[in-house]
Amino acid sequence: MKNILTILFITGLMTLTSCLESDDFDGLTDSKPDVAIMFPGREYDQQVGLGFITNGYEPTTSITYSMEVEGGDLEIESILLVEARAGDVNIGGCTAYAVVEDQEITVNSRTYDYTRNLDLFTASGAICNPVLDKADTYFEVIFTLRMSNGEQIVTMPVRGLFKSS
Repeated sequence: MKNILTILFITGLMTLTSCLESDDFDGLTDSKPDVAIMFPGREYDQQVGLGFITNGYEPTTSITYSMEVEGGDLEIESILLVEARAGDVNIGGCTAYAVVEDQEITVNSRTYDYTRNLDLFTASGAICNPVLDKADTYFEVIFTLRMSNGEQIVTMPVRGLFKSS
């Protein structure tokens, strides 16, 4: 009985190992599409991880989320929807995203800097808990983009931190 269990265990490991050697998926690397939306210029900060950082938490303080198309020859034609939710690594954050902007923003470029004031994020409902309305709150943003071929892409979430001055 012990020998049978050992054989079954080794056979199972060999099967699992052979799956991981496939070129399709190895379980250890990222799979990236031919055309991807990247967010260059982010900095590491302990409060937010990798994100865009700005100093100040006044309504007129602005933050810029820079994006660019990587791969292919497509351009971002327009931004269709911007959604955000607030959070703090120590307090937690909102579970739902709020609509920040739903008016189409014309881009027609491979790069774009989305710059907005703090008051736009706070007025949108992205802050679900009043305790988050403070400096060192990050806003995690998702963009819905229309590409130059008409395809719509929803980006991965990207964070921006309004750091205490």
